[in-house]
Amino acid sequence: MRKKLYLLNRHFQFRFMGLAVVIGSFSTILTTVIILYPLYAFRILRIPEFLPLPILGVMIFAALVNVGLISYMTVTVTHRIVGPLYNLVKNMRRFESPNWNGHIKVREKDELKYVVRNFNNMIDRIIDCIDKDLERLKDNKPQTVISELEQRRQEFHSLHHEDTQT
Repeated sequence: MRKKLYLLNRHFQFRFMGLAVVIGSFSTILTTVIILYPLYAFRILRIPEFLPLPILGVMIFAALVNVGLISYMTVTVTHRIVGPLYNLVKNMRRFESPNWNGHIKVREKDELKYVVRNFNNMIDRIIDCIDKDLERLKDNKPQTVISELEQRRQEFHSLHHEDTQT
């Protein structure tokens, strides 16, 4: 059985985790202040007498557990985004080489399954175009195939230049 890697793009995942921890910590502190401040302002709660050290320790422990849970959930959620991107890039590199074949596997829980399915459909359309061109070449219509290939090459070339200019 293969070991599942959860940190495929550490920079992205740790940056996202840091943001989630900051937001979660801010939310926890804000909630605590909103609850405790009125009690303190109306002298119902007195920090030295009413809030002993063990209760402060439990509150700090709860905050640490909160940060741990936020970190775990962030890694799990970002894995669903980074995993398909990692597979997509890996398969694009494989597609560049002469030894490409097959589709990218789509996991049902992945967030970017739509992108992966479209990539797989693009590969299928390219293979269909190649097969049709080969059939026409076998039918002794090379000039038609060559002109259509030249037209496609020019379209791709113009798309590439539009992307690099924007």
